[in-house]
Amino acid sequence: MYRFTLRRLIWLCGLSFLLFQFSAILTRLSTDEPVISTHQKQLMDTTSKMNPIENPQDKKNIPKIKDDVKIESNGQIQNNDIIKKPIADSQKNSKETAMNPPKSEDISKQCPVDSSLTFAKTDFWQQLQTSAKDSKFYIFSAYMDMLWRKSERYVRLVGTTTTSFHAETFCKLWYSDGKTETVPSINNAIKENWGMQYSAYFYLCTLPNKETPCAVSILSGRDSPPLNILPVHNNEFNIGLTKGEFGLCVKPLHYEYTKYLQFVEFIELQQILGVEHFTFYLNTVSENMTKILTYYEKKGIIDVLPWKIDIKSQKEVRTENMFAALNDCLLRYRYRFKYVLMIDLDEYIIPYEHNTLNSMMSDIHLSHRDASFIFRNGFFYLQHPDDMTIPDNPPLSTLRKTTRLIKLHPHNQRSKYIVDPLGVAEVGNHFVWSHISGYTTKLVSDKIAFTHHYRICEFGGDDCVKLPHTTDRRAHYFASKLLPRVKQVFINLEFHWLLN
Repeated sequence: MYRFTLRRLIWLCGLSFLLFQFSAILTRLSTDEPVISTHQKQLMDTTSKMNPIENPQDKKNIPKIKDDVKIESNGQIQNNDIIKKPIADSQKNSKETAMNPPKSEDISKQCPVDSSLTFAKTDFWQQLQTSAKDSKFYIFSAYMDMLWRKSERYVRLVGTTTTSFHAETFCKLWYSDGKTETVPSINNAIKENWGMQYSAYFYLCTLPNKETPCAVSILSGRDSPPLNILPVHNNEFNIGLTKGEFGLCVKPLHYEYTKYLQFVEFIELQQILGVEHFTFYLNTVSENMTKILTYYEKKGIIDVLPWKIDIKSQKEVRTENMFAALNDCLLRYRYRFKYVLMIDLDEYIIPYEHNTLNSMMSDIHLSHRDASFIFRNGFFYLQHPDDMTIPDNPPLSTLRKTTRLIKLHPHNQRSKYIVDPLGVAEVGNHFVWSHISGYTTKLVSDKIAFTHHYRICEFGGDDCVKLPHTTDRRAHYFASKLLPRVKQVFINLEFHWLLN
């Protein structure tokens, strides 16, 4: 009897321990705090030009902001995803609905707002006049957010203001039945801002009930009249729809961008690798570049969003406010694509053990907890002589420049990455800053893939060509598909002068 009782007691103790561990795991998965990996914490501690990561629970670190808006809609650009129809209403063409959502002008029919407010054809920068002196406050886009904190629902806005801005602001929520509600906004600077005067921001509007608003305005006071309006991209309605595999985000096009050959090579090779859709943010480009953008827009391959904002690039904000663009693109694609690439126009994530990104991701995305995949950077300096193994024109960088720096950068230095947008909260240029709770980063071996980066020497001059290098013709595998595609685009555009 004594032995039986003792055995039973030991068994009960073991069961209690297992239940305790299971409870701890559940608590971990439901926590409100974003997951930051150890190597990212080290990076943040040692990067003096970047703000430290705030604890979401520390309200002192969350500045509040106001409202200010100007409309400056440049017309040539196509619309983006706005309000998605409920799943039951849109099963017929689910693939098209997920990848090419309804047009933004439809919002006015679904969302009654004040007669003084007008929905633009696409998202654009709207300025809000606030009481803060020497501070500009802008908003660009708004999204439903049900992933960040499990217990609450938000509208998350992407915007920009000064890192020192602390004025109070409010969200006016508009509903399809004509009802409105006003709630305080929580304003949180995006972490990668290089210590500059202005930073990209997230503005969070906590929803008071289970209803989903169709639009939002930011106010400088609770009772201030609304002077701006943003449609809420109700991306949660796309859950359950057939999605595309790969979307791609690029930082803003600026400095009267004129690299026609680079751009078309980029679009065509990325498509060969498996990318289905691209989002570009347009600051300034040349007239011929506008023709190329329009060509791809009509094919439904790209979306182009106007990106004019009255803040001085590199003096007041980092590179055309690029971190607002990258994080907007993350949210824009969240329910439209399984994976999203964050990459520049002179970069390609090239697989070495596979021939497409799709087959590569099928092999490396083995854990459901992996949400960002970091690839090392390899420089192919443009000052090296052309490789004439494939002498055909036009002279494409990926085929002509095959001399590569032997030493690849470590992960998170000059890296580029692919994300599962459902597991990522905030992105930067070279790595993910914050994951949704329970998700983490995977560092991908360069034997599987790494980033081909085609550029001139970083610090001027030509000394980079003296560094130890090797010949890497992996990109030649794609030449038989790439060259005809690039040629055909320029023939269609009647840009024959680029083919000689």
